[in-house]
Amino acid sequence: MKESAILFLFFCASLILKAQVYNGTNAESIVTGSQKVWLNDSTHSIKFVKLKNDYTVNASEQTTWLSQILHLPAGFSLVLSGTEKDTMNYKHYRYRFSINNIGVADYMYIVHVSHNKVVSANGDFTVGKVLNTTPSVTETQAFQSAINYFGAQTYLWQVDSTITRPVGELIYVPLNGNFVLSYGYTINSTEPVKFEKVFVNAVTDTVIRSYNCIISDNQPGTAVTKYSGTRTITTDRVVGSPTYYKLEEYNIGYGGQMQGIETWNMQTATSPYYYTAVKFQDDDNYWNNVNQAQDEVATDVHWGVERAYDYFWTKFNRNSWDDDGMLVKSYVHYGKRCI
Repeated sequence: MKESAILFLFFCASLILKAQVYNGTNAESIVTGSQKVWLNDSTHSIKFVKLKNDYTVNASEQTTWLSQILHLPAGFSLVLSGTEKDTMNYKHYRYRFSINNIGVADYMYIVHVSHNKVVSANGDFTVGKVLNTTPSVTETQAFQSAINYFGAQTYLWQVDSTITRPVGELIYVPLNGNFVLSYGYTINSTEPVKFEKVFVNAVTDTVIRSYNCIISDNQPGTAVTKYSGTRTITTDRVVGSPTYYKLEEYNIGYGGQMQGIETWNMQTATSPYYYTAVKFQDDDNYWNNVNQAQDEVATDVHWGVERAYDYFWTKFNRNSWDDDGMLVKSYVHYGKRCI
C-alpha cells in the first residue's frame, strides 16, 4: 500500500504542479456538489473535478453537466469519441469538442461513471475567441503551403500507388487563447523520412503549427539517483554530432499509443514560467549528475514516474493518467526552495 501511494504521488506530480487545488467549500464555490477541484494555474480552467458522494449527477445528464461546468459558449459542443469499462467497473466517456460542427484539436475531457452516477471528470479545455468561421483559401492552396513548409523531396503517395495525397480536414486549432480555423494534414515522406501533422491557417494560408508523429529512439540508461539508489531508466537518444540522451521516454504500447514521459529542469523559475524549462541531458546515458544544483533528483522523478506508469497499466489497465496515453511532464528545481 505504501509503494502504491508513493507511485501515485509521482504519477500526479505533473498535474498538481501546474494546478491550483481546492477542497470542500472552496471547491463547491467553483463547481456545485464537488469535493475537490483542480484549476489550471495559468488559464484557471477546470482540469479535474470530483463530486461529493451525496451529490448526484446521473450518467444520462453528463453532457449537460459537463457543458455547464466548462461554461461552453454557444456553438461549442461535446462530441462523444469513445467509451470503455475498466476492471473496477467504472465506465469512462471520452469527449472531444467541436465549434459549429467543426472539430477542435488537442482538447479532450473524460467523465468517469460508477453505478450510473458521475463520480469525477478530468481533461483540458479553455474557452477562447473564435477568430474565423469561413475559410478564405481553398484546400488545394492550403495543401501546397503545407508541402512548401514540409520541404521533402519524395512523398509516400508518390511512390506507393495505393496511397493518395492527404486531404485537409477543417479543424479549429487552439492558439494563444484563440481558436483558429485551419486545414489539418498528416504528411508522410520517404526522402527524407518524416511523418508530421501540419496545420495551415484557413484564412491567412500560413502554417501555424506542426508536430512530429515518429516515435523517438528509446534507450536503457543507468541512473545514480539521490533517494532510490542506482536504477535502470529509459531515456531518449538524439543521434547527431555529438549523440546525447534526454530524460524522455516515448513508446507505442500499453494498449495504445503512449505520448511519453518527460522530465524538465525549471532552473529555479516558478509559475507561469514553465516555457523557460529545459531538458536534462547526458552524453553517455550514465546519469551520475551529482552537483551543487542536485540534478541527481531528476532521475529519482523520472524513474518514479516510469514506475507509476507501469503500475497503473499492470494493476488497472490504464494507459497514462487519462487512459489515452497522454504525455506526463514532471518539473524539477521549481523555485529556490525546491530541489
